[in-house]
Amino acid sequence: MRNIFIVVFLLSLCLPAEAQYFQMDLMKKRQSNKESTRWTLADWLSQKQRIGLWDHWLSVNRSANWFEMQLSGHQFDYELTSDNGSGKVKIDESSKLYALDLWVTILGLRAEYEERDGHLETRSGMLSLRLVGASLQSTHILLRGGLQVTEDSSSGEEWENPFSAGVLKMYFLSFIGLEGEYRHFFPKKSHLGTQLKGTRIRGGAFIEYGIFQVSGHYWKEPMEFSSSGITTKQEREGYDVGIALLF
Repeated sequence: MRNIFIVVFLLSLCLPAEAQYFQMDLMKKRQSNKESTRWTLADWLSQKQRIGLWDHWLSVNRSANWFEMQLSGHQFDYELTSDNGSGKVKIDESSKLYALDLWVTILGLRAEYEERDGHLETRSGMLSLRLVGASLQSTHILLRGGLQVTEDSSSGEEWENPFSAGVLKMYFLSFIGLEGEYRHFFPKKSHLGTQLKGTRIRGGAFIEYGIFQVSGHYWKEPMEFSSSGITTKQEREGYDVGIALLF
């Protein structure tokens, strides 16, 4: 038997380089195929950990109710600061904001209408995605995207600004917590050529009793109107108080 191995070894040394390379390449492919289908204890533990994390996320964020609805109204009192480069003008104004939310599992539709003092009113529609949280009445994080239509009755101008937003609502107890929202309004021109853009920061606290929720928020909303090289900056800053019904 020993002599047979010696003969095979000597014959392999006599093979051409091409044949030896073919044998080596063939063996590498066979080993690679074996390694790709090899099942190990480390693979099983890694897969078990991933499945456990996914199950935990589902248990935390699975909604007990597949449909939810929320109606809300807010009274917003604020100071409006206007600056067109020649000086600042400050006046006190107020507005009323109404909103309707409709949710099916983790997807929601929201409609808003705000009637301001003076000559501006806004209408907004948006799609919401709940990334974390089981319902509107639990700690959650939302991503939003939509369109805000702003009408100026004095000039007849109308802007249709797309926007994106993020919302965080956090419960400290079962009936009290904090919430905040950030919106970014992308630039858009009216049919008269005036461009409107801006942002909104809104944050505050809430208290719940059954289906009722009472809340108060701080607002800061800087906006810019640009036309023919002239930019007018307007900023609303103030507080709102509101009530919501959650179903």
